[in-house]
Amino acid sequence: PHGGRIADQVGGHPGLLLGDATLSQGGGGRTGQPDDVALDLTGKEGTLLVRDAGFMAQAFAQDQVSFLFWQKKYHLQDSSAIWITSPSASAGQRAFQAHIPWGNHRVYFDTQGCCEPGSQRLSGHIPELPAEEGPFWGSWHLWALIKDKGLKQVYVDGQLLLEGFGADPLSDDMGELWLGSQQG
Repeated sequence: PHGGRIADQVGGHPGLLLGDATLSQGGGGRTGQPDDVALDLTGKEGTLLVRDAGFMAQAFAQDQVSFLFWQKKYHLQDSSAIWITSPSASAGQRAFQAHIPWGNHRVYFDTQGCCEPGSQRLSGHIPELPAEEGPFWGSWHLWALIKDKGLKQVYVDGQLLLEGFGADPLSDDMGELWLGSQQG
């Protein structure tokens, strides 16, 4: 559907496709199988909003969260892949947020606010990320954002890309989950 309500297939958590966000036709997901669909954010103003991210509160309370997703970017631009809000987190209520990658070829992974290096932010330049032409772009890549107490890691296609220590603990007062944009 283009716009409107959807639900995830595992937990049935409701979401809203906003703006020009849509689901691909069958076969448009990573596997290409007829029943595999993807969230399509190739427009200019699309996002997926889950208004109540409280189903993740237990993982956040344990300060152990892994967020994995397949992403196919057609071009490099400033955008957020994920933004989970928390009223107790600073800087736009960033409980768990990532730019994968930002338009400057850097990955930013923020937790419990922004943008204090070490305690809130893990970031790094990706020199091997090619310009907008080449096999990387237009191909599916598996991204993993891992927060395990003080340890934060970013993986792409199973390879460790970034690692940092000393991150502040997560809070469990979950707000909203935004995919493909910042809140609002």
